[in-house]
Amino acid sequence: MGAIAIPLGVAALLVPMAGALVFTESLGQHGPLLWLVALVPAFLLAYYRGWRGVATALAFGMAVLSFTQVFATWMGLGVPDLLLGVVVAYVAIALGIGWLAERLHRDRDTVEDMAFTDILTHLPNRRHAHTSVPTHVAGARAWRAPNHPQACFITMAALDDAAAALGMDPLAFFERNLAATGRLEPIYRQELPIAAEMIGWRERWHPRGEGGPSSDRSPVKRGLGLSLHTWGGRGHRSSCEVRVHPDGGVEAKLGSQDLGTGTRTVIAIVLAETFGLGVGDVTVRIGDSSYPPSGGSGGSTTVGGVSASTRRAAQNALEELLARVAPHLEAEPAELEAAGGAIRVQGDPTRSLPWREATAKLGVQPIVAMGANPGEGELTDSGVGGVQMAEVAVDVETGIVRMERMVAVQDCGLVMDLETAESQVYGGLIMGISYALYEEKVMDPVTGRLLATDFESYKIAGYGDVGRLEVRMITGPGHDERGPIGLGEPPVISPGAAISNAVANAIGVRVPYLPLTPRRVLDALEAAAAKGGAA
Repeated sequence: MGAIAIPLGVAALLVPMAGALVFTESLGQHGPLLWLVALVPAFLLAYYRGWRGVATALAFGMAVLSFTQVFATWMGLGVPDLLLGVVVAYVAIALGIGWLAERLHRDRDTVEDMAFTDILTHLPNRRHAHTSVPTHVAGARAWRAPNHPQACFITMAALDDAAAALGMDPLAFFERNLAATGRLEPIYRQELPIAAEMIGWRERWHPRGEGGPSSDRSPVKRGLGLSLHTWGGRGHRSSCEVRVHPDGGVEAKLGSQDLGTGTRTVIAIVLAETFGLGVGDVTVRIGDSSYPPSGGSGGSTTVGGVSASTRRAAQNALEELLARVAPHLEAEPAELEAAGGAIRVQGDPTRSLPWREATAKLGVQPIVAMGANPGEGELTDSGVGGVQMAEVAVDVETGIVRMERMVAVQDCGLVMDLETAESQVYGGLIMGISYALYEEKVMDPVTGRLLATDFESYKIAGYGDVGRLEVRMITGPGHDERGPIGLGEPPVISPGAAISNAVANAIGVRVPYLPLTPRRVLDALEAAAAKGGAA
């Protein structure tokens, strides 16, 4: 709940804050300015109403006016040395505005850490040059996977262009260069063939510009494209309180929020499995400033943080419960386990107590235990890899790009809940298709204000625009033992790159901008025609 410290401080200058409570079960990490806009008026209104409850919400226009800039970057990425299809060097020259420019303006040495070439960090020959471009527009705030979609688009486009120049299938080209990805190489080697099989790459891919199964006379050309991506995702700092009540009730309390991504469900799963109960037998309480502090929901850090703190708190509570119940089963605490809705002797289920009978031994006082992340043992990790492939149909007469299909193969360590994990990836694909084809900020060149402040002028993808989506989560040995790793950002990184590469494969021309609007597609085709061929 630390994200609200600034608006609380501002409000405290205006009204007395003693006894004020903040409930944010479903609002996450959006920066101090947005919290100021949303919360300070709420505190003032609540005070003048005698501290009666007040709920606030922001309209889209107000939200975007609070932070109008998403990171914008122009970058040229060269791969000058190719030996048998192996990249041995690259040169990156970039211009940027927004948060990226602000950070680099302070420290130009951070270029290599800003996700320009995460996939190529293990190449021996690298050269970076970045120029930050200050503007008179509002500062940037984090948008899902800050910096990475832009960097991924530019990097993957350059690699795809290199494959086309060599006359190679991009899948073979990427597989040949996976050593440059370092410790993620085994993950990508596992994911690439799975994604290729899902989309039918080896049967349906064609050399750039040949248009696929459509006849040469048809204006609709089809193409396939792929992309790789990575993200950190280590769990944030989190504290959790777990209570086991004499009537058998179990509850967890912590201050993090659920943005609708399943955080509450994951906490319930960890709590229930630790005590050998069903998810419906436990209670999760979140998003209250009176609960133990836990990090804001953002940065792909939430599930790792809250699951680890919940697990440690639940384990501590269980150890105390087993110690209290052991004499009644004539056993040592270390011999007991919680499973199947009972406390029982390991290896001898006949010596057991049903859960409610076991907790009744507590008398009138509940067990209260705390857990934190980080803490003892390694329950989470960081560093995930994903592969996405896209199929598009492009009308070269109108410039319209239509999504046909998109597949995603993603790892995130230990998958806590498959349905919500897959839902995160589906959401990332939809959001990525939207920024790849439709979403664009249009700024007033005089005032520096965003002009598209409603959904009439700011276009987003609709249900009929996203095509067929398929997701495969990678689990099992080599993944599960790493513990849960954040999944919020990774799936939104690659769509722009994969779709752009698919468009280039379809029409034989690189459209060097996102979003891939009809006008930009036609401009790229016209520019190539003026040069006498594909570019």
